[in-house]
Amino acid sequence: WWTATMNGFYVDGKAYAGVQDFTIFDTGTSALIVPKAVQKQLMSDWGVECILGKACITECASSSLPNALDFDYNGRNFSVPKSNFLIPFEDGLCEVLILTLPIDTPPFDKIWIMGDVFLREYYAVFDITNSQVSLAQQKNN
Repeated sequence: WWTATMNGFYVDGKAYAGVQDFTIFDTGTSALIVPKAVQKQLMSDWGVECILGKACITECASSSLPNALDFDYNGRNFSVPKSNFLIPFEDGLCEVLILTLPIDTPPFDKIWIMGDVFLREYYAVFDITNSQVSLAQQKNN
């Protein structure tokens, strides 16, 4: 796995606890995977209902949803727009692609996996020689 240190996670300027000292970048994961406590707090703040703690459904046009999620890596902000973490599915409803792992034992209870929700917005270079990940904003045409 490719990992990096995440220094902070913010929504509308509010800092959230539960930031792990590393996050995993995985192109094979569609969602943003967060610790259960973080998901629970986000969904509560946004008034989003989760079915069995897994599928979280909301109205796509809900005004309680933030416009973006912000991640701090090495003092640099990486913002992910709402369109990356909301997937429309029927009758004006969307699934929120902020999920948790089904395992709650350490260390899996603290893992963040930056899947396509994040990597759709940023280009990642996995530098094997120097054992590092570099991120750059995607250019959209």
